[in-house]
Amino acid sequence: MLQDNEERVINKGGAVEWWTTSFPKLRFFLGMEKIDILKIDCEGCEVALARDMLREDPDFLHRVDQISIETHVTKTWMTTREHIYYFGLLLVLLEEAGFEMEWSSVFGCSKRHEVTGCLDEFAEFDWPCGYNDWPGHPNVVKGRSCQEYTWKRYG
Repeated sequence: MLQDNEERVINKGGAVEWWTTSFPKLRFFLGMEKIDILKIDCEGCEVALARDMLREDPDFLHRVDQISIETHVTKTWMTTREHIYYFGLLLVLLEEAGFEMEWSSVFGCSKRHEVTGCLDEFAEFDWPCGYNDWPGHPNVVKGRSCQEYTWKRYG
C-alpha cells in the first residue's frame, strides 16, 4: 500500500489534526477546471499521483498546463515495487498527456534519507540514487536521490 508522507508520519504539525486528499479531488473541491501550474513537493506522496489520477480522474493531466514534481527515490519513501510501478507510470502518463520535460535537476536529500539507500531496481537501470560522503562534513552527504522535474505541455 502506498504510504503517508514522512511529515505526516512524524507529525511535524504537532497537535493539529491532519487531513489528506488527492490532487484530482483537490482540483474538484476548489472548483478549478484548469490548473496553470502545479508544484508538488510532498515528501514522498508524489508516487500516489498516478494511482489517484487513474482511480479518480484519468483526464487530470489534460487539465494542467505545467507541472513541477520533486521526487524522492530512497527507501525512506519508496519501499516496494508498487511504489516503483506508480513512479514509472507517472512518467508515462505525463508523456501520454502531451507533456515534455522542460527542466530537471538531481540533488541530495538530507543525510538521514540518503543513508537508507534505494531499492535494487533503481541501481539496475542506472537511476540517480545514492550518496557519497562529504569529507569534513559529518552531518551532510553529497546525494543524488532527490530529483526535480518540470514538465510543460506545448500547443
